[in-house]
Amino acid sequence: MNTRFVILVGLVFLGMAMMAPAGSDTTKKIIGVWQEVKDPGITYEFTKDGKVIMTERGKADPPGTYKIKGDDLTITVTIGGKTGMQTAKIKKLTDKEMVLQISEKKEAEFKRVK
Repeated sequence: MNTRFVILVGLVFLGMAMMAPAGSDTTKKIIGVWQEVKDPGITYEFTKDGKVIMTERGKADPPGTYKIKGDDLTITVTIGGKTGMQTAKIKKLTDKEMVLQISEKKEAEFKRVK
């Protein structure tokens, strides 16, 4: 559970002040289910209404929210009564793959599964 919280918190960035319009290309492209390449048991589902659901090996966490501003993705989640927010830089986003810069030294790669 702590690993998932760290991953989700790692994805959140600048906060609500830096939100993209709901109709932006990046927002449209991110909608769907993304599987982590290094750990295929972890998926993130981004919905049209700004929710994100992380699932680890079939067990879904309560939904969080996401906002996009330019190439910044901000995710806010509450797990076990703790709320965390993190922003990641979207380095690459295509119809099939996504790469997020979580920190200066850490990237996360995803492939679209749905």
